[in-house]
Amino acid sequence: MIPPIAEFYASESTRLRAQFESSGDGRAALRERTTLVDAIITRLYGELFSPELRDFCLVALGGYGRGELFSHSDIDLMFLSASGRAESARREAIATLARTLWDLRLRIGHSTRTLTECSQLHRQNLEFNIALLDGRYLAGDRQLFERLRGEAVPHFVARDRDDLIRNLADLIEQRHAKHGRTVYHLEPNIKEAPGGLRDLHVARWLTLIAEIESRGRAVEAEMAWPASVRQASEQAFGFLAALRCFLHDRSERDDNQLSYEAQDEAARRGIGNYGQAVAAADWMCTYFRHARGVAALTARLVEDIAPAHSSLYGLFKDWRSRLSNADFSVVRGRIYPMRISRWCAAASILARRRRAPNPACCSIFSR
Repeated sequence: MIPPIAEFYASESTRLRAQFESSGDGRAALRERTTLVDAIITRLYGELFSPELRDFCLVALGGYGRGELFSHSDIDLMFLSASGRAESARREAIATLARTLWDLRLRIGHSTRTLTECSQLHRQNLEFNIALLDGRYLAGDRQLFERLRGEAVPHFVARDRDDLIRNLADLIEQRHAKHGRTVYHLEPNIKEAPGGLRDLHVARWLTLIAEIESRGRAVEAEMAWPASVRQASEQAFGFLAALRCFLHDRSERDDNQLSYEAQDEAARRGIGNYGQAVAAADWMCTYFRHARGVAALTARLVEDIAPAHSSLYGLFKDWRSRLSNADFSVVRGRIYPMRISRWCAAASILARRRRAPNPACCSIFSR
């Protein structure tokens, strides 16, 4: 490992933490930490790879690509080449760069891909395609990166839009089910629970998919939203970003669980509230207000962007209207007595087996 880089990273990390503790500005903390890691990675790239190198570049993916680098978040890198042959010739330099970053105790995840691979849908790893939506240039051949953004990504989005949306549907359903499909938790996970940071990411991905499909290129997703929605989402992100920075620094790890103790401390320090201390109950009301707004934004974008026949659209329509007890159920805004609902479901199954319509069932659901 190169000692000056280790010393520089340690001193700058200490400075950024102290700066956040003083200002409470989560956005600034993420921006400056991203800039710090960018500086280290691009320096290493310049020392290990020839500046005249063509058809090869380094790309930031995921949260790092978005510029949302928390102190204990993963740093996802992709070494992109025009062909597999060029990629194999640089294997040792890639390994050296990764080892140096690991020695700094950075949580590095890296992969090597060709431009052709990035234009394909990876059905066994659709998360990779989603991560490409947040791709950001770091170093190397910028023209190759522009081909990634202008050709490869729009190609798989245009061809496989519905598959991407179905994948998002599965991820949303699994995540929301795990957290009870509600924003109201006594000790919420501020990243994964409904209304958390991941829902903001989903809203952004849905917008990117829609914009790439219609324009043929990537744009800043938030700029496609109405001004009022953009302002509210920015406020929610600022609050959640400050809160997650606080939790990471407090636990010295990737901690997203807002415990009672963390709530008291965050309220006392005015996290997300411009440093102004408030009662813990009032502070949690602010958290829930932002979470409700984020959840509503995501659901609205699903309604606007997802096709009516997609599973994602149906999922959110059901999720937003689902209510039932022993006497009745509410499905997509309609009330059905439970005995009728059960009979209707059974009759519908029998009708499908007979490959015939079910007039009784159709008449009930058409009311």
